[in-house]
Amino acid sequence: MLYELSSTKFINVSFWPADGWLYIYGSGDYRKSNVCLARVKPVNLHDRSKLEYFKGVGPKGRPRWSPHEADAVALFQHPQIGEFSVS
Repeated sequence: MLYELSSTKFINVSFWPADGWLYIYGSGDYRKSNVCLARVKPVNLHDRSKLEYFKGVGPKGRPRWSPHEADAVALFQHPQIGEFSVS
């Protein structure tokens, strides 16, 4: 299955499976953006409406997730990301 995941924050991606989720690390424009994080249950990968985007941590350090890509925050500040992988 191939499709365009995003045209903003998840153009270049790397996947990591963990705890029943498929975590998607993504960057936007080549060498002009930071890395953001999304997740989806593997069975729902075909349905973009099931993606959850990391929007930071809450008061007790727990991750907060949003159904909106616009809410995705950079995991760290380094807006020169090109190719990358996650391991």
